[in-house]
Amino acid sequence: VKLAKAMGCHVVVLSRGEAKKEAAGNLGAEFLNTNDAGQMTSNENTFDLILSTVSADFDINPYLDLLKLDGTYCLVGLPPNGIHVKPFNIATNRRSLTGSMIGGIKETQDMLQFCSENNIGASVQVIPAKDVNHAMVALAENRNEAKRFVIDIGATLDAETEVEDDPRIDPTAWQVHADAKVIPASARHWCHHPSMATQS
Repeated sequence: VKLAKAMGCHVVVLSRGEAKKEAAGNLGAEFLNTNDAGQMTSNENTFDLILSTVSADFDINPYLDLLKLDGTYCLVGLPPNGIHVKPFNIATNRRSLTGSMIGGIKETQDMLQFCSENNIGASVQVIPAKDVNHAMVALAENRNEAKRFVIDIGATLDAETEVEDDPRIDPTAWQVHADAKVIPASARHWCHHPSMATQS
């Protein structure tokens, strides 16, 4: 959002609820609640580009309807089980579906230079290592206010550190993607994996 605003773009943040609306406004962006059918309908055929950071399974087709003539939907988040696209949603208005990985060294240098010239920094919340479970809950409930959690390992993690439990999460209920590899292998008892037997 910060980069696009610095480039002079008209920016709209898309989110499934209202939790990030204030944060979007603070960054100078408009906001669209994608769970609001009225908002989605009124914004059809209005976007030139949608940059998707979603890394969970979702229905892409309602978002394609937001693109105008020759609009582009760019995936930078990678849904684990792929996406299903209705061809009519692409053919209509000559829409394009594309994707991008991270840039190389040159692109990264250019990006950092642009950030330096435009006084752009990351929005972060520094937390002690003991609070990592609370941060996980905040992320799961979409309460991180568009900030990234940064764990202060140097000052707060040592052999005596005890991570606080949070009753709202149960790591043993987490599902690991079938193609994922658990590292270290000793951590497998914390999660369910199709190729692993549960350890007690």
